[in-house]
Amino acid sequence: MRTIFSFTGLSIWLCNGAMAAAPVEPNLGSCLQRGVPDSRVSAVSDSTFISGIVADYSDRVAPSVELGEGAPGACCDQTTGQCTDGQSPEACEAANGIYFGAGTDCLAAACVVLDGQCPAGAVQEGEPGPCAQPDGFNSGCNTAALAFSTNVDCGVTVCGQSGASGGTRDTDWYLVIPSETTFYTWTVTAEFFVTALIIELDDGFDPCASTTILQAASGAPGDAVSVSDCLAGDRPYVLFAAASDPDNVGANPLEGVACSDYIGVASCDVCPTGGCCMADGTCAVENRPDCENMGGIYLGNGTDCTGVECAGACCLPSGMCMEGVSQQNCGAQSGLYFGGGSSCAGQVCEPCLVEGESDCGDPLDTINGGCNVTPAVFVDIQCDDTICGSIRGDSDGMGPTGTFSRDTDWYRLNLVADTVVRVELTDAAFPAVVLQITPPNPGAPCDNLATTLVGVSDGTTDVCGTLCLSAGVHYIFVSTSITVEHDTPCPTSYRLSVSCDADCGDSPTGSCCTPTGCVDGVRECECLEFLGGIFSGPDTTCAGTPCAGACCLPDGSCQQLTQTDCGEMNGLFNQGVLCGSVVCESCTPENEPNCGDAPEDDINIGCNGPTSDPPLPATYSDISCPAVVCGTTRGESGAGPGAAFSRNLDWYRLTATPGPLRVQLEEVDFPGVVIVLIDFNGDCNFGAGEIVGFATPVEGGSVCGTVDIPAPGGTVYVVVGPQVRINVPVSVPCPGTYRLRVDCDALCVCDEPAQCDLDCDGDADAEGEDLSACDFDDTFNNGCASDPEPQNFSAISTGQKICGTTALEQGTRDTDWYALAGVDQAEDLVITLNAEFSAQFAVLATGTPIADCDAIPLVEQQVTTACTEATITVTGPVQGDFVILVAPNFATNPEICCATGAEYQLSVSGGSNCGACADSNCDGNVTVGDINFFVAAVTGGEAAWNALFPGGVAPCDFVCANDTNGDSNVTVGDINDFVTAVTSGTPCTP
Repeated sequence: MRTIFSFTGLSIWLCNGAMAAAPVEPNLGSCLQRGVPDSRVSAVSDSTFISGIVADYSDRVAPSVELGEGAPGACCDQTTGQCTDGQSPEACEAANGIYFGAGTDCLAAACVVLDGQCPAGAVQEGEPGPCAQPDGFNSGCNTAALAFSTNVDCGVTVCGQSGASGGTRDTDWYLVIPSETTFYTWTVTAEFFVTALIIELDDGFDPCASTTILQAASGAPGDAVSVSDCLAGDRPYVLFAAASDPDNVGANPLEGVACSDYIGVASCDVCPTGGCCMADGTCAVENRPDCENMGGIYLGNGTDCTGVECAGACCLPSGMCMEGVSQQNCGAQSGLYFGGGSSCAGQVCEPCLVEGESDCGDPLDTINGGCNVTPAVFVDIQCDDTICGSIRGDSDGMGPTGTFSRDTDWYRLNLVADTVVRVELTDAAFPAVVLQITPPNPGAPCDNLATTLVGVSDGTTDVCGTLCLSAGVHYIFVSTSITVEHDTPCPTSYRLSVSCDADCGDSPTGSCCTPTGCVDGVRECECLEFLGGIFSGPDTTCAGTPCAGACCLPDGSCQQLTQTDCGEMNGLFNQGVLCGSVVCESCTPENEPNCGDAPEDDINIGCNGPTSDPPLPATYSDISCPAVVCGTTRGESGAGPGAAFSRNLDWYRLTATPGPLRVQLEEVDFPGVVIVLIDFNGDCNFGAGEIVGFATPVEGGSVCGTVDIPAPGGTVYVVVGPQVRINVPVSVPCPGTYRLRVDCDALCVCDEPAQCDLDCDGDADAEGEDLSACDFDDTFNNGCASDPEPQNFSAISTGQKICGTTALEQGTRDTDWYALAGVDQAEDLVITLNAEFSAQFAVLATGTPIADCDAIPLVEQQVTTACTEATITVTGPVQGDFVILVAPNFATNPEICCATGAEYQLSVSGGSNCGACADSNCDGNVTVGDINFFVAAVTGGEAAWNALFPGGVAPCDFVCANDTNGDSNVTVGDINDFVTAVTSGTPCTP
């Protein structure tokens, strides 16, 4: 997907609630989300979304993949303090050394050896055995035993060991439960690269059910690595130490570290304080944990309550404004808070839908945590909805290298068609990021997500982005940005609006060069995403900016040229396509630069020359088998009987031996035809049966036909040009390009794949026609296509479904005709077709029996799109007999192979009285009398709804009457639209 904006190098990491988009959001030392117990380490890459915590406290260390396991590196002797290069992990560990990693050297390695003695008063870790991996002693949340050391508290120094080998490492977890709120500092000095953490545990029955890294730091051997935070009283926390990786970023984990010493010191102090806005609107000075435990919003270290107002104006989802409301109480009502001391004067309150997440995703986001929670959950949003939401972000003052926990809100948008969508984030008083995310696979909604940045805000500006989104499911993602140091207390409100068929007002339009033509007045993203074209630039027009495309030249090279320039160079033009997207093949140029549009066609006018006025000499382009020719042609005026028409026909002459002659017309950019003419005498005297016509390829498509050359062989002509067929436009500007391939003693093989897959309903009846032999002169259901008679029709009746097959090869198609007799009903007659191909779908009215196909009145005819349901409705009351035609449409299909065929399902129903939307009691009016019926429909389904009508049968359709939001389901999601309809007394338009 692309927006109208241009962002380069966009890389996305999602880590249980933390998202970074480089270069917009580049820093992710650790990506954390409260309430997620997973302790796995996950690798990340561009546009990768990760469902586990990315945190450096796992007991698994991935081996190096750059140099391979066992590659030599630097080794520090713990006895002598000497460093040696070129040591394997095994040799280093055997020598009681510290291995610094594959490819490292002593110039960059810090070889540090502690004195081996604990300081006076220190305690030993006490782990039995050297660095057990994994151990049941103090491995914390990394083992099922949930084992913690409890010998580290304020003022305690501990001497421990850690190491890594064979892809695992020893992690040491020290449990502390402060008796009162205390400021803890945990300092670790080690003989190896070390990571120190402060982790908050769930205080429930399972302490590891929810873990949050509050602070994290890593350092080199000998460094004093410190982490500090204010810890609440009577809650469990962990002081953590373990071997880390040299780069401190998780990119190149160690293959192994010999079991080595570290010293950890826990020191305590009084927590800093700051202003705290309470839910009742008062302000007090508290430390951060105590403030949050009382439901307050912490204003920051060193602040106080001087001049602070903790209540203000609140805009409720109903559109009402209230004054003197705290931010907490406003957020609890899903309101929009205008800030402390604000009033309702001058504020514009508009109604909105409620996000419904009162705790801002803390501790577990079960409302709209999207792909950051398991199972994934989303809030559905529709076109023209406005959501009142709330958010939080906790940075703990750590800055760009620290930890961050945030609420992420995912909204699911399901589009039924390609749509221009405006996404706006307003009234968001926090640094925000808005993303559009598309799941390529609906069956796996969180796999391989494609992401587009809609915009970012610094907390004072709004975000507005225009997106061109294809039909299907998309997510709109809202969260706090992590590019700046900030806290966003819960609940900080925002408004998210989605408008369809609209943009932000900054989407310039211009011309778009597509593979099928030039289109004026489209946005760049529409050109790229919907039309598959090349945008010519803002304010351009098709008339003023000729379209360029990939031009395959006769020597097999490619240049980006206009169609005219390509034709003059005898090239094969691919409009709206880049050279990197085509494979060019060398060919013999036709060398007719003017497409025969001159006083004389002296290149290859063939047998059309002597019949012209005045007569022209017959000229031909001579070829031999095998041949590949790049040619051009033109056609003027319209098509159909009696229409004035001028076209260039290109005649190719060759000598053919008896047997099969394969002729292929490829990569045509116009509706074309290719004809094989047999004239062994070379005198333009073609006897009956010697003209073999085949092929009406789709634009940009190809067709193949095989002609059996009789004995003794001789001169054969292959003629190429625009086709003349009723109802097919044939105006072809010069140069219309094509490629002609001719092979002797070869057969065509139809291998066109189906355009899509269709599964007929299990209760559909089979048509029963066998097309494997390509016998299109069939007597199965050839109907009005039969010449001469007999005319045969398959019978179909109201309420019946038929699963049929058809084919289109070498310019000939199978047509299926159905007779629907004896219709007599008051309601509408509905005929529905769904096919794997583009179909000619027609309904005709007739008498019984069918006397004259030419005299049957046409009710309606459609050219359908492959795998898109099409319906023809005959308005009731309906009486009489009908004929239904299903066939591949010549001008919009590639070949449909007889060997496989293409399926369709045809069904006839008596229709239904749909009724008005929100007219739940089916009385023709939308009033309060519909409420009880609608409640029954939403809470009890169709059976409960039907039970309210006399005889237990409703006189109108269940979905039509009650599906007010147009998603084809009757759920609580229909309530808002129903209420709007009833209060206005007007049927809704789903």
